Amino acid sequence: MPNMPEPALYNKQKEKNMKLHFVDLPDAFRPGLNEVAPLLKIEESVRGIPVEFAWGEGITVSLEQGKGKIVCGRKHLFFRALSLFVQHAKKESSFSVHEDTPFTMVGVMIDASRNAVWTVKTIRHYLRILALMGYNFAMMYTEDTYTVPEKPYFGYLRGRYTYDELKACDDYADMLGIEMTPCIQVYGHLEVYFQWNEANPIKDTSSVLLAGEEKTYAFIEQCLRAASAPFRSKRIHIGMDETMDMGTGAYMRKNGFVNRFDIFTGHLNRVMEITRQMGLQPMIWSDMFFRLGNAYDDYYAKDSVIPAHVKEAIPTDVDLVFWHYGTRPGCDNYMLNMHKELNRHIIYAGGISCWFGHFPEIRFSILSTEAGIKACREHKVYEFMTTLWGNSGAEMDPYSSLLAMQHTAEWLYNTEPSFAHVAERFEVCTGGNAQDFMDMGQYINMFEEDTRYTGFPARVIARKCLWSDVMEGQFDYDLQHRPMSEHYRKYADKLALRVTPDNPYAKQCELASVLMDLMSLKCFVAERLTIAYANNDRDFLYQAANEYFPAIAEKAENIRKLDRALWYAHKKVFGWVEMDIRYGGLVNRCESATYRINAYLNGELESLDDLAEKRLPYPPFAYTSYKRIYYAGTKN
Repeated sequence: MPNMPEPALYNKQKEKNMKLHFVDLPDAFRPGLNEVAPLLKIEESVRGIPVEFAWGEGITVSLEQGKGKIVCGRKHLFFRALSLFVQHAKKESSFSVHEDTPFTMVGVMIDASRNAVWTVKTIRHYLRILALMGYNFAMMYTEDTYTVPEKPYFGYLRGRYTYDELKACDDYADMLGIEMTPCIQVYGHLEVYFQWNEANPIKDTSSVLLAGEEKTYAFIEQCLRAASAPFRSKRIHIGMDETMDMGTGAYMRKNGFVNRFDIFTGHLNRVMEITRQMGLQPMIWSDMFFRLGNAYDDYYAKDSVIPAHVKEAIPTDVDLVFWHYGTRPGCDNYMLNMHKELNRHIIYAGGISCWFGHFPEIRFSILSTEAGIKACREHKVYEFMTTLWGNSGAEMDPYSSLLAMQHTAEWLYNTEPSFAHVAERFEVCTGGNAQDFMDMGQYINMFEEDTRYTGFPARVIARKCLWSDVMEGQFDYDLQHRPMSEHYRKYADKLALRVTPDNPYAKQCELASVLMDLMSLKCFVAERLTIAYANNDRDFLYQAANEYFPAIAEKAENIRKLDRALWYAHKKVFGWVEMDIRYGGLVNRCESATYRINAYLNGELESLDDLAEKRLPYPPFAYTSYKRIYYAGTKN
């Protein structure tokens, strides 16, 4: 595997480290200080600027007459305060900056279940950066990617974390003042594990556990013990979201029809008995209470009705995590009001829209985060986390999410800060250029100042452009009516200029550039191919077969190698097999396309049925998976 340097661990040739001399700094802070110092380009020296530490409310950093001071009340606040001090000391000889936030949780959930599992090295480095931003809570979402000793097929060949790996992450997080907790599933989302016969006795449906079965609760206890053991914290996220088909499989065959509210609350209470015995403090995703309260399983339906007996059946010692990743006007407000009616502790989970491809939909992430934080302030919900889901392959490199993480932190620590403020903080904490990350977001769609989208699905097209088949393109109609080739060409060229030795995120810029270069050509062909066939434009068909398709295949193979290097540097090897198949599929489909078109042009085929079929608009699916886009015949 390549020994790729971590982003942001670099020193510009002309920039010297700032020398600081800390006075009265607690010993417990020094190990973390040593870890983040290279990121901030600082070093301790008795000849450096004296910086006194003192305990106090919020964060205050100041410099006056050559003497600095950092005042804060908690360990994690010191690392944010330190980054603020360095930020201002680099440009000002005298300053005083104060921050005070009502938010007690500034958290992140990292998806380690959807194909990609971050290495311990990557997690540690990411936590260092988050510490400078001011994060104090983190969890790895692990459906089956942690080790349950009694279940050898649980996480088999999936890159599951060992006890020692998770313990190492927790130790490191604690050093930085970050509480790390397990995040698992004790009801649904277990379809990967359920493919093994070992799980048969505890299956209700293809992804949901069999409620009421004693073997199920023995399994859950094993999971809870294994998941919680590596961590200091007693808090644990036990999932339980999106289990709409509960009670419809083995459960129904065994018990007949039972109201889903009763199944769900009965299962939750049984699990809570186990967590209480283990001294754990659970939280769950809140959606099922609201989905079951309407006829269409809609989490955000205003007309959801939760019966009084169901409200009473919700354990008083479980926290409810309200998750919302959109910008629907007023949604956060009415949903938080509905949550308050349940009279349980509320945690808000926003999302960085990184589940649509190789790069986040950064603009939408900004809008949804700002709306969520405003609502939390209004409703006095002061535990906030942001989620990094990896749906459909987890194609995104971990570090591509950092600007959105910085934006979230700045909005939690400040009241509606400007983007210029966010960008300046981003450079200090990560060494990165905010505009680069905004430009990478152009991969998702065309986000020029005058571009507006009436619906969310219309915003999210990158995966459709990248993986749609070259001969049976489901997205051809859309591209023919709204071409994307020139847009991708523009940003491919722009980001290519940012692939420089002094850019710590040059590899991310390079990947974005070459992907957009490929997509520019691929879209160019899709915008014209079926039209050329209908018009008997044999010259274009020949050019597509013998110039464009070979070029697409060559570009895809080169991208595969670059993407692979980033994956192997930041993620465990498990999961890359999926990406090899995706890139390999694109390369081979280009070869088949060349073969078929040339056969047609040579008279060996009378027609090309795949190009002759009339193209239809692609349905408005925002959460399009790879399997759904590359071939119309897939079931999912």
